[in-house]
Order: sequence, then C-alpha cells, then structure tokens
Amino acid sequence: MQDYASSKGAYPYANSKTGVIMCSRTLAAELPRDDVRVHAVCPTAIDSPMVLRAAMGAGNGPRCSMGVGR
Repeated sequence: MQDYASSKGAYPYANSKTGVIMCSRTLAAELPRDDVRVHAVCPTAIDSPMVLRAAMGAGNGPRCSMGVGR
C-alpha cells in the first residue's frame, strides 16, 4: 500500500517499494519483443501482533487509515 498512500516515517520503505514497481513496469514494457515476462510481488501487511504494534505507534492510536483485521 505504501506505493499509493504513505505514512510518517515510511520514506525509505515507500521509495524502495515504488522503485521495484516502476522498474518492473519499465522492464515489462521493454522486454515483450524478446518474449520475456516481468512480474513483481509486493506483499502487504498481515494481521499479526507486530503489525498491530506498528499501527498503534507509541500508544497514540493508529498511525494509518488502513485496517489490519480481516
């Protein structure tokens, strides 16, 4: 989700994830003539104690608007 919406302190992660996405799109546009397919897997947060702690920050409530539950 960091490639479409971000939160404070996510600068390094958001930039690296967006870089992977754009690199994949560029390669996918350039390589079909050589019969090469390009795919990128960008996992997202899963419902876990670590993600919940990160979303809650330092006890100040959620830092992001994306829900963690399923």
